[in-house]
This record gives sequence, structure tokens and C-alpha cells, in this order.
Amino acid sequence: MGAAWSRTVNPFKQVPPPVFQEDLICNGPFTVFMCPDGVLRMCGGDSQSSPHGRSRDPLYIWDVDPRTFATSNRRALCDSVEAGLPLRAEATPVVDMCKLLLHQGNRQIAAFRVRVRAIDHPYVPVLLNEAERSASTIYHTTLTYSKSFPDPWGFDV
Repeated sequence: MGAAWSRTVNPFKQVPPPVFQEDLICNGPFTVFMCPDGVLRMCGGDSQSSPHGRSRDPLYIWDVDPRTFATSNRRALCDSVEAGLPLRAEATPVVDMCKLLLHQGNRQIAAFRVRVRAIDHPYVPVLLNEAERSASTIYHTTLTYSKSFPDPWGFDV
């Protein structure tokens, strides 16, 4: 399954038919954020681009054109293999559920989860081991912009 987009002024009224993006294939969640530099960015997996053949590893981030929904500038936020995480391939590593937190100056934190599908379910024939249990948690990375942006919150203290 791929990403589907729809544009509307009011999501509580009739929503136009979605535009399907066939070039991104993932069975996991995509999240979309307007970043402080004004660029719409999408986070998620892509089994067609994964060097491991997994739809949720690596976790990618793309720039999105809000008029056409075309994606560009794909880069990996986290690749479990490159990061050296102790996750066996047969346990099916998953890196997903990315959230971009509010920026501060020229930095923004991307938080995401890492786990394996082998969590004692019958669809994966291996069981979670202790190293994988310890590595299965919430991780983060920092996005750094070329300039600082105004704080999103303004409090008079």
C-alpha cells in the first residue's frame, strides 16, 4: 500500500477523492509535518527503497510538494543496521511512528520507536531475545536547519 493524499479546506465536509502515490510502498504509518523552514515533510518507510527489503526499516524523511504531493530529497532518519542495533533480521526490525517535536532555534527533534515484530506473535517464527528487548524503545535524532527560526511559543514571563 502507498500514501494517499487529499486536500480540503474543511475536513468535516466532503473530502475529495484521494491522490494515490504509487511510488512509496509501506504497510506502516506515515506522518506529515509542516517544518519551521516552511517545507512540508513526511516520515515513514518504503520497502522499495529499503536496502534490507523491509517496509519499516530504515525510517525515511521526504520533502513534499503540497500542490502535487510529489516527494523529493529522501534521506534516512534511522537505519537499524547502520546504527548497529542488536536486532536480528529474522526478528524483523521496525523503525516507525516518527514525531517531529517543536523546533528550538535551528534544531528540531525527531522521535521514533524501534522494535521487532518478533514479540511472541505467531506471524514471526522467532522469539524476542534480551538484547532486542533492551534495544526496543524510543529513540531520537536532531534535524539541524541552516538558520534559526522564531520560537513557536511566545510567553511573557
